[in-house]
Amino acid sequence: MTTALAPRRTAHHSENVVTVPAVVTDGRTLADWAARIEADGIAAHEDLARSVVAAASGRGLCPVLVDVLADPREPSVARERAFGRLALSLVRTAA
Repeated sequence: MTTALAPRRTAHHSENVVTVPAVVTDGRTLADWAARIEADGIAAHEDLARSVVAAASGRGLCPVLVDVLADPREPSVARERAFGRLALSLVRTAA
């Protein structure tokens, strides 16, 4: 099952539709999302952050990292690092 997210505009991408897998564990997808976040910043990709938060929570991954990524009031750099650590954990636990 996949969920289509609303189109968005960013400085680096024209109008895009991101399809979010029900369980986010694909390393290639997560690497693509990380590149988007690196290019545009985490605030431009709250949809991707929410997807990783949901997947990481469902797998019982580090609740501190999940909370940091989920909270838009946290510094962007902390949220981006949390995204990276959780993405890596999702790939590793999928294997």
